Order: sequence, then C-alpha cells, then structure tokens
Amino acid sequence: MDTSIYEQINTSSMIKSDINQDDIKQSDINQDIVKASDKQAEIKQRLCKLPLWATIVSYIVGFLWVTCFVGRYDWMPEHGMITMFTGIFFLWAELSLKSIPRPNKECWFWMACAIAIAIGIDIPRPVYDAEMGLSVPPMMEGWDYIALHCIAIYWILCRTGKLIDNKTGSMFILDGITGTLMAPFSGIPNRIKRIIYGIKDQNNTSGNLRSIGITILSIIFVIPVIALVIYLLGQADSTFGALNHNIISSIKFDSETLARMIFGVFVSSYFFSIMSSCVVKKLPAFSGQKVRSTLESMRFLPAASSTIIYGIFIAIYLLFFGVQGSSRISALWGEVPGTLTASEFARSGFFELCTVMAINFGLILAGAIFSKVPMRESRTIRTMAQILLSESILLAMTAASKLILYIDRFGFTSLRLLSFWGILALTFGCILSILAIAKNKSYFDKWIWFTVATFVPLCFF
Repeated sequence: MDTSIYEQINTSSMIKSDINQDDIKQSDINQDIVKASDKQAEIKQRLCKLPLWATIVSYIVGFLWVTCFVGRYDWMPEHGMITMFTGIFFLWAELSLKSIPRPNKECWFWMACAIAIAIGIDIPRPVYDAEMGLSVPPMMEGWDYIALHCIAIYWILCRTGKLIDNKTGSMFILDGITGTLMAPFSGIPNRIKRIIYGIKDQNNTSGNLRSIGITILSIIFVIPVIALVIYLLGQADSTFGALNHNIISSIKFDSETLARMIFGVFVSSYFFSIMSSCVVKKLPAFSGQKVRSTLESMRFLPAASSTIIYGIFIAIYLLFFGVQGSSRISALWGEVPGTLTASEFARSGFFELCTVMAINFGLILAGAIFSKVPMRESRTIRTMAQILLSESILLAMTAASKLILYIDRFGFTSLRLLSFWGILALTFGCILSILAIAKNKSYFDKWIWFTVATFVPLCFF
C-alpha cells in the first residue's frame, strides 16, 4: 500500500512538472510572438517615415531616369536632361527624408559632386567635323555615369546616417557593398508595403492621396469587367460592335512609353529599396566595432617579419632608382633616353609602376592588420613603412614624368587623363599615409574626398 501511494505521488509530481514545462514553453512562444509583433510594428512605424506621396512619385523618378539615361524622345533637348534629372532626384530624396535627422554636413559634399558631374556630362562639346556634325565625346564618357550613380547611392547612406562610422572612413569599401548590394535587395518589398500601409491607415495625413489611390486601384481592378461588358454588348449588336472596333483602331498603342514605364519600375525600385532599407534599419549593415575586433584577432605575424619584408622591398626600390635615375631625370627635362620613341618610353613600365604602388599600399595594410605588434607601438615598423611610402612617391614621380612627356607630344586622351588622375590620387594617398603613421591618426576620409573632388573637374573635359 505504501509503495503504491509513493508511486502515485511521484506520478502526480511528474505530471505537474510536465504541465509547468508546457506552461513555460507556451509563455516563451507568447513572448516570441509579442516580440515579433513589436518588431513588425516598429518596422512599419519607421517605414511610414517615408511619405506616401514620395513612394508613388518614385515611379515617376524611375521613368525619368530611363528617359534621360537610356533613350530620350525626339522632342527632348540634347543637353541639360542629366542635370535636370539629378536635381529632381535629390529634391525627391531630400523631401522624402525630411523626417530623418541629418547626421552631418558631409552629405552636402556628395550632393555637390553629383550635380557637378551631371553638369559636366551635359556641357556641349565643340564640333570637330562641320560636314558630319559630329561632337567631340566627353573624355570621361562612361566613367562619369558610373561615378554619378555611385555617388548618388553613397549619398543616400550618408544622408540617412547608415555609414559604418557615421561618416566616410576606413570602412569605405564595406559601405559601398552595403549601398550597391545589401540595401537594395533587402528593401525590395518595402515600396509595396508602404503603399498598403498608406491605404489602410485611416488617420493618414494624406487623406486625399489615400482616396485617390483607392480610386485608381478600384478602376484598375474593374477595367477587365468593363472590357468584358463592352465585348458582350458588341456581340449582341453589330452597330455597337463596329463603333467599338473603330474607336479601338483609332487608338495608337505607344509601346515605347510602356517599355520605359516598365523598365522604370525596376530602376525606381532599386533606388527606393536603398532609401527604405536605410530608414527601416536602426544600425548599419556592418558593425565597425565587430570588424575591428575581428581584425585585431588576426594578428599572428612577428614584428621581425614585417621589418624584414619592408627592408627587402626598400632595398629593391633603392636599386631600381639607382639603375634608372638618369632616364628619370631626362624625362623630367622632356628628353627621351636612348633609342626609344616617346610613346614607347611612356608606355614602358607605366602601368607596372602603378601596380607596384598599389602593392606597397597592400604591404602597409597587411603589416597593420597581421603584425603582432601594432604599428603605433613599434617605431622601427613605423619608420620603415614611411620610407616605403616615400619610395612610392618617387615611383609616382617616375610614372608621371613618363606620362607628361607622352601628353606633351601627343595630347590628352581619356585614358591618359584618367592615368594622370590616378597617379595624383595615389601620390596624395602616400602623403596622407605618412602623416597618419606619424600622428597615429586616420586621414582616409580626406583621401576619399580628395580623390572624388579631383575627379569631378575631369568630367568637364
């Protein structure tokens, strides 16, 4: 009897324990549901910071992009359309983001650069063949369009405060990946969601716009029914059917405009997705603190390795300067050494020198990331890195002397102009890196600003 009583007590306690565990699980499930609901409500609240009218106008912006960049109508002017669209784009974006606090003044710099590039694209070029009426193509043709769109995307990140360091910094590449890949694809459904939220919201401040939207949608849904009724009535009466046929045949179907509108939907979706993703998310896609802590955990290279590797490259460059010193001096004086032609002398090793400069930057970066002893704590590594960067400046002078001689003999082309700009940007990067190592301070943002600011004038050639 006693044993059976104990068994009943144990069984009862086990049942109670299971019930308590089920209650705990159910409570956890309820908490997860509440958290998910709160998260969705927060996303909706942040998404609704974008005005409903701006969401609808984004379709018009996409149509204008296609019309201005892909194929213009015959009645449109030849010049000025890119500048006009750029102004409309920034006006639309600024009004759309008026409820988002401006994090800093840097976004004005990027906006000014984009508008300047657009003006450079639209500047009429002088005619070089009066008979054929051909215009000189812009030297930066193609590159200026790429730069304009990249700056516009980067401006959205800057304007919404979604840069990793909240400003241009050493995470510039990750910011670029966020703007061009992660943000647009993560925000694809946001535009439809925003329109639905606007239609459902009874207290929407844009009441008239809500009514218009509902009216348009209802008409769109009833159009197939109207077409069916007209068809049936036409079958019932031949006179009415003939009238319908005449009306339909007189309407010209503008397939070109329809194609522009369809393509514009995808273009506007891309830009609106970037904007909406930046508004919805509280923080940038990447955490600067996590990236830096990850890089700190990758230090495995002994300090002696960095010193030896830097020393080897320094010695190689010193030998190189000693061997070709006379030819570099003659190039600065505008003389071609030996039996080479000007073009052969300029081309010989120019791109190789630029590649070597890029390798030097890679060496400095690798030493800063993988060395067990941080560069700021080792005077030897800092000094050797500065020597390596100083030799990079001499390499840049060698490449520039070749290029200047070539341009002096044969004039500017787009490739030569871009090459000269690249040398200028790399040289300024070397100078800022030397200062950054000396003062233990980052000047990466200033290098990016300088690079972009010096590219803008090229678009006017």
